[in-house]
Amino acid sequence: MMKEQSNSEKTWAYALIGFGALMLAANMGWLGAFGAGGPIFLALLSAVFLAVFVNDRKRWWAVIPGGILATLALVDWVELTVPRLETGWLFFLGVAATFGFLYLRPDGGARKRWAVWPAGVAVGIALLDLLETASGSVIAPLALIGLGVFLFTRDSRKDRSITQQEGERQ
Repeated sequence: MMKEQSNSEKTWAYALIGFGALMLAANMGWLGAFGAGGPIFLALLSAVFLAVFVNDRKRWWAVIPGGILATLALVDWVELTVPRLETGWLFFLGVAATFGFLYLRPDGGARKRWAVWPAGVAVGIALLDLLETASGSVIAPLALIGLGVFLFTRDSRKDRSITQQEGERQ
């Protein structure tokens, strides 16, 4: 009598079958000169992590490598099909979507509120990359320098006001 396989064992079984089929297709030349093995490999890795999450929602952490690997598969595929297209922005949008999913998806009534920060930063970097790609190489670096100066001066003003308040109390 066979024992019941766990979802984890099944997930790895599917992954091994997929990787073996990909290796066989590559070795037999079935992928052609297109070179789609890279994106397919990354997509299969992504599917393994996402299957871990789908099988057990308590393992929300699996969304992060699953989403990042899916993003890398998409970026790799786009670079193969449209070689002159800059794809840095696409990567950061994928990162933002991954963390955005964690933020928006209620997990037993509670959201992963911290996920809004990496999602927001990734959207900002994606927009800066798009801006740099569209305008040349001057605007995005100047925007980053301006933001850094703003944050630097804002923090120093905040520190001075805190120090002044503490001095008034004494």
